[in-house]
This record gives sequence, structure tokens and C-alpha cells, in this order.
Amino acid sequence: VWNWRLFNRVRDYYAPHHRCRTASGRRFTGTDDLAAFMISLLAMCSDAKVTVEHVYWNGNDDEGYRVAALGSFAGSHDGHGAWGPPSGARVRMMGLAQHRIEAGRFVEEST
Repeated sequence: VWNWRLFNRVRDYYAPHHRCRTASGRRFTGTDDLAAFMISLLAMCSDAKVTVEHVYWNGNDDEGYRVAALGSFAGSHDGHGAWGPPSGARVRMMGLAQHRIEAGRFVEEST
């Protein structure tokens, strides 16, 4: 969804009641909040790409999965937003996300 910029597909991969908690204290509930967050980050870094480097999981299709994913977000700060006016600087954020997946959709995320 991130790299394709297909925000209309968020509902295909995330449950309607999806919850997200971030290390910076932000909280998102539902697919609309998540899509708005994605758009705000990509508005600040229009060429950003998300790369998943490692994935670990346990669980099964019946009970769901717990997933840990290590990845990064990298791009040029070329737009306005929470980071202030565009600076042109390269930005790279590494992160570890914990997910819970049920019935093929993300239902919970902590980053």
C-alpha cells in the first residue's frame, strides 16, 4: 500500500477496527486514520519508499498470527507537514513493527 500509493486498498489489507500505537505516542483507530497518516508522511516525502528487511511470525490461519517486521522508510523531505517546511534533506527512519493478523488482515500494530 505504501509504495504503490494505493490508499484505496488500505481496507483490503487492514481490518475496519485496526488499531495502531506508535513509539511517539500517536494512536490510530480504523482504516481512515491509518490512510490519513500514510498520506501525511508521503506528503512530506513524496519519493519515500518503505522497505521490509526481516519478518518473523508465529501462529496459524485459525487463530491468527503475531508478526515482527524490521524495516525502513526513506525519502527526500520535499513537502510541508509535521517536520516543518521542506528542507530537501534525505530522511531515513528504521523501525520495528509488531502486528497481529486475523483472517488475512492487520488488526493491531505497534511501531
